Amino acid sequence: LLLLWVLGLWILSSIPGSNLSLPSIPYADKVAHFGYFLGGGFLLAWSLRAYFSWRNGVVVLVALVVMAVVGAGDELHQLFTPGRSGADLGDWIADLLGSLTGVLSFIFIHVKIISRKTNP
Repeated sequence: LLLLWVLGLWILSSIPGSNLSLPSIPYADKVAHFGYFLGGGFLLAWSLRAYFSWRNGVVVLVALVVMAVVGAGDELHQLFTPGRSGADLGDWIADLLGSLTGVLSFIFIHVKIISRKTNP
């Protein structure tokens, strides 16, 4: 699922600006970045926890660093996409906040599930 998320990000960032149709709501692009990276942060945290069994703090730290790099890469990619305005600090911050929300959501759910299994 995480690889599909990355592929989806690449495809979405490759769409020329003239072909995009975001609603004329203020900050709609920031909401889109936040929401998409929320899903990516959740999937990355899930993957890290499943494959490495790291403690929650390590999962949060690694996931946020990885997602910060992915978000920066996405902004760089958009610089080379016609009609797109990459290198937008606001978009990158929305990516980070969405990632943080996704990672923390996964950790919260994971802790609740583990707590129920060990303390019925």
